[in-house]
Amino acid sequence: MAESKEKREKLVAAKLKREETYVRHLTENEKNSDSNVLLQLHNNLDELFKSIVRQAKREICEKWGWEMR
Repeated sequence: MAESKEKREKLVAAKLKREETYVRHLTENEKNSDSNVLLQLHNNLDELFKSIVRQAKREICEKWGWEMR
């Protein structure tokens, strides 16, 4: 009985570790995607779209605690 409980605990721990790794992977992908948005130039857009893009960039910076420049 103790053996099966120990085995189950190991399986749960391994599953949690995989899930944590996957969440970190997703977070890094999201950060990379957001940083790519920040790097895109928007000077060629008309004023309406510029304001939309600036707002989106502000929200991205706020989400990650990055400084808006």
